[in-house]
Amino acid sequence: MGQESGVEERDVSKEEIKAGVELRAGHKVTLIIGGTGHPAVADPGAGPAADPKPGPDTPGQTPAQPSDPAQPDDPGPAPQPGKPPRPEAAPTPHDALEATLLSAAGAPQKRIEWEIALPDGSKRAGRTGDDGKIHLENLPPNAQCTLDLPDLDAEQTEAAPAAGRVRYQKDLALQAGTNPQVELAPRVRSAKLKGLHFETAKTFLLPGAMKGIRTLRALYQTFGGDLSVLISGHTDTQGGAELNRGLSDERADSIARFLTDDVDGWVKFYAGQPFSNPWGVREDQHMLLTLRDGGGAPFLAGGVDGALGPKTQDAYRKFQGEKGLNPTGLPNRDTRRALVTAYMALEGTSLPPGAKLAAHGCGFTRLAVQTGPNVDEPENRRVEIYLFEGEVTPPPRAKCIAGGCPEYPQWLARSKDTVDLDAPPGTLAATVVDEGGNPIAGAGVHVSGLVAQDQQTGADGVASFDALVAGKYKVIADKEGFTAADTDLDIASGGAAAAT
Repeated sequence: MGQESGVEERDVSKEEIKAGVELRAGHKVTLIIGGTGHPAVADPGAGPAADPKPGPDTPGQTPAQPSDPAQPDDPGPAPQPGKPPRPEAAPTPHDALEATLLSAAGAPQKRIEWEIALPDGSKRAGRTGDDGKIHLENLPPNAQCTLDLPDLDAEQTEAAPAAGRVRYQKDLALQAGTNPQVELAPRVRSAKLKGLHFETAKTFLLPGAMKGIRTLRALYQTFGGDLSVLISGHTDTQGGAELNRGLSDERADSIARFLTDDVDGWVKFYAGQPFSNPWGVREDQHMLLTLRDGGGAPFLAGGVDGALGPKTQDAYRKFQGEKGLNPTGLPNRDTRRALVTAYMALEGTSLPPGAKLAAHGCGFTRLAVQTGPNVDEPENRRVEIYLFEGEVTPPPRAKCIAGGCPEYPQWLARSKDTVDLDAPPGTLAATVVDEGGNPIAGAGVHVSGLVAQDQQTGADGVASFDALVAGKYKVIADKEGFTAADTDLDIASGGAAAAT
């Protein structure tokens, strides 16, 4: 028989290679198995073919090495003496970027808004997950990008970042193909409740403070993560130093218990405390005027006078009936517990469960307005609230000392921004459109400034925000399939702003 001549190409599976491949005499045979610079040909029984590997002439890529790929159950060659073992994790692809945001203590920074500018000027935006990671793919190979964390100040600090990390600064340069660890400096922010939010010698938080408490909650949510709250009470110069130190301690304690829905901790003030007057009908009237019945009307139809008159008794009776209590029309412990519980449940006035709070009283040792003794000055009757990432540093001492605690100036110095909780917040309506001016529904919109909030656009492309502390803000919009866009604007106290 004459021998046939020619070239035979066959698709060969790994199983055939293991078992042995039968060849025809006189034929040149090319076995196409992939991984050697040639395109892989699919084995019908082995699923889809792998993507082609780049050859040595592919720009920006490392030439593939001709080697026999290990079998799935093959652990590969044993490490040789003096050589490191084969790494398990593949390096970050040249067209991907994976950055991790960490605190100075090494904790992943969760839910941090980020924005990354690409070399062509386009932007991508998002928020870190519980692992603190930013992950981007399909970037230009080895692209130089810049990172902006709009909710964070790039605080200058003398402390160097931990080994292997880079300190965050605005427009931080990051390169595709890398996985940097970015260390964030701790933040501190302070807020003030000023003026007549307490009656003379009392610790009851008046209804007028509720807007400020809601703004405080928004500030707390802006920071997120591991946060500690320090509440520092202050008084004017009426009365003696010891009395005012004690009163400021008790007022700070009252706010801490209100913010954490500690009902028993508030009910105790009805019995009076060493430095403050007891609560009574007057405090009940404030709550009965603020709370609403099933029809949306205040329980109390009259004013606050501290007297147990017919209108106040009617208000007690209506409240008791709605709460399933004996409608006697008279105050008792169960009625007051129910009043305090409902007052603490006012929308947006509680910090999340597990919030860490410390209370400290300064008395009149740290006056906002310098006065002589026995001067009634509302600016000095205030509560300052500090939000610390991590622990309160330096920690407050158990009791303020004569002349003022040395820790107080350090708290002030570390605070980057001071928010006036008495100033009415502003609002914003943000409209998101495509390049043709058509509204985009379901886009994520993030506002970044003294407070940060997130909303999604409705069918009209509009996202609405409230409780925005007056100041400068950046508004960022993003949606899958679109590049991100942003704009800067000012929010005025009590004003209504709009952005497209």
